[in-house]
Amino acid sequence: MLAVTEYVLHPVVITSSTYNWQLPSLGNQVTHSYRLVLWSVPEWSNLLAFVAATIALLLIPGPAVIYILNRSIADGRKVGLAAVAGLEVGDTIQMLFAAGGLSAVLAASPTLFNVVKWAGVAYL
Repeated sequence: MLAVTEYVLHPVVITSSTYNWQLPSLGNQVTHSYRLVLWSVPEWSNLLAFVAATIALLLIPGPAVIYILNRSIADGRKVGLAAVAGLEVGDTIQMLFAAGGLSAVLAASPTLFNVVKWAGVAYL
């Protein structure tokens, strides 16, 4: 029998609420099956707290909402929609950098963080 130190799980059968996994066999010598629960329903207290926090965040406008309202009221619908598009482009770029790992690198390196910070200051 071979000693297995690393398990690589592959899905075999998908049922309504579980995945059935099977350990890849090493010459038909090692086989295990695993059962993983896909999701569970949160408790009512957690669900109600989440709903309350969501409603509070929706009712309190942030700086982006105030900016969009300001531009829309002062200059009209087209300018307001252009402000929305600009904010969304900026959010998308930030999300792509974060997904690419730049946030972790900046958090780990104070020097690189200062370089990016001062590049932003120079840009503005």
